[in-house]
Amino acid sequence: MKVGDKIWRFDDNRRVYPKAPPGKLWPRGGPIYREHWYEVEITGETSRSWVVGKGYGECKVPKKGVHHGFAFTKQELDDACYVHEHAHKLGDEVRRLRDAATLRLVANAIGYEAK
Repeated sequence: MKVGDKIWRFDDNRRVYPKAPPGKLWPRGGPIYREHWYEVEITGETSRSWVVGKGYGECKVPKKGVHHGFAFTKQELDDACYVHEHAHKLGDEVRRLRDAATLRLVANAIGYEAK
């Protein structure tokens, strides 16, 4: 990455709603999660951070490690959207499991150890 490259920033206040179904005034459901993300340009750098934005919206993003609220690649953006869309659904499915063998497979897959 270098100054001038684009990354994605998450903004909880940026809301885009789906279109209302025919004959209805309001759309169904909440805002589209992916639309909370928008591209920003890297405007500078320090030894440890990228600087994005200008003026009031300027902030630093760590070059390495955890960078919550930012995605450096399209894959990171897709992964964040996948986790947001499916984590709670998978958790519900695991909670409903009544088959010990399947539950042990899930536990092994995520590295869970019963104590």
